[in-house]
Amino acid sequence: MRCGVIACLLYAGVVYAQPAGEVNPEAEKLFRDGRALLKDGNTAAACDAFTASAKLGPSVGTFLNLGDCRARRGEVATAWAAFVEAGRLAGKVGDPRKAEADRRAAELEPQLSYLTIEVASPVPGLTIVRDDVAIDATVWQQPTAIDPGAHTVVATAPGFDKWAMKIDVAPNGDKAVAHVPALHAQPIAAVPARPAAGRATDRFTTTRIIGVASAGVGVAALAGSLVLAINAKGIEDDARATCPTGKPCTDLGASQESERAVTRANIATIVGAGGIVALTAGVTLWFLGRPREGTPPPVAATVTRDSFAVSLAGRF
Repeated sequence: MRCGVIACLLYAGVVYAQPAGEVNPEAEKLFRDGRALLKDGNTAAACDAFTASAKLGPSVGTFLNLGDCRARRGEVATAWAAFVEAGRLAGKVGDPRKAEADRRAAELEPQLSYLTIEVASPVPGLTIVRDDVAIDATVWQQPTAIDPGAHTVVATAPGFDKWAMKIDVAPNGDKAVAHVPALHAQPIAAVPARPAAGRATDRFTTTRIIGVASAGVGVAALAGSLVLAINAKGIEDDARATCPTGKPCTDLGASQESERAVTRANIATIVGAGGIVALTAGVTLWFLGRPREGTPPPVAATVTRDSFAVSLAGRF
């Protein structure tokens, strides 16, 4: 493997060391862990340690080691960016390692591969994500240095279907392009029309309303008939107490009360019969007036002087 003098001396533990001065303790520990891991050949863990150290305490030494580590893993674009950052930091503080950082970046630049994200038809709210990292719209349509390997590009926007693709970027100067097509608009759900006024009570049709009213009259009449019948029974009982059944009655008042009881009972029967008719009509109209098709069950009523009954037959 080709390497510079400083990179080759890394294993001796004397290169890319942190400069003297104020040091973040956590960043320093991660930096030393990365050096030890790299020396043991655990490149992946070493790169992670250097990356974490650079976030906590960015320094020339950390980025130089990170660049070297990433380069060993074939992550050319990430390594190049690390060397560029090391050179920038070294230039700000007059660190002599700037020359080494610039040299390493220059060596890698011809090997950089690029990925261009071309957006056919941007829509409001469009978001492009590459490998779980959002890409700023200013970078769309522009070739961007990227590490070789498989990458995922995802496009999303409110009201549109999600689009995604996987693309392989080859090493050594590949120029890959991810074409983001026009996103498909999601269908707008149809809003159900509100029912017209009065439709919410379709179950109570005009016929049924009349039926309910008729049934109400019938129930009231039956209640009145029952009251009259009870009253007639009471009057009859009082008359029989004075003039027992089967014996001649000489009490004029008792005879008149007995006749009044019979009249009251007849009225009760007539009112009851009318109630039954009204109730029967109401039930019949209820079934006839139902909104969906069907045959109303037959309704039969039986009326006598002393009793009345209503029978219904059918499926409910």
